[in-house]
Amino acid sequence: VDKIEDTYDYDEDDDSGDDFAGDMGLLAIDASSITDLSIELRHGYLSIEESDDSRIIVSASGSQMMMDEIQAECDGGKISIRDTRSGDRSREDLEIYLEIPKNLQLNQANFQINAGVLESDCSFQAKELTVNADAGQIDLSDVTAGVFSASVGAGEMDIENGNFETTRLECGV
Repeated sequence: VDKIEDTYDYDEDDDSGDDFAGDMGLLAIDASSITDLSIELRHGYLSIEESDDSRIIVSASGSQMMMDEIQAECDGGKISIRDTRSGDRSREDLEIYLEIPKNLQLNQANFQINAGVLESDCSFQAKELTVNADAGQIDLSDVTAGVFSASVGAGEMDIENGNFETTRLECGV
């Protein structure tokens, strides 16, 4: 696993967008070795975008103190991104960018957001896909799953061009 800072020569003054989406790179790895993905975000914005190559790239934007509390790691084919913020910092906005190759195929993908927005405009597939937002918004397009489970406590869910064998949806307010 390469730390993204070692893989890219990132220039904060460069607005070309050629490096990665966020202010700070957290992880870059070849997608062929990844089978599972798990993301837990307390408060903020999670964007799933198409990468320019065959790697999965994770980056973030927010205050340095908050970004220090985001853990991104890969172990045994599973990428885990965890938001460990607590107290008042857990209620501040943080942006996580997940760049994946188009049509990435996973065994399991799990996305949990306590409060915020999850947006995906990149097609991907998972045998099991779980998406939960306690308060917020889920926007997915072009996703395929054998088993798709999604829930929103207070907010809304918009799924466009989804293809699912089994679907479980739960909406609160």
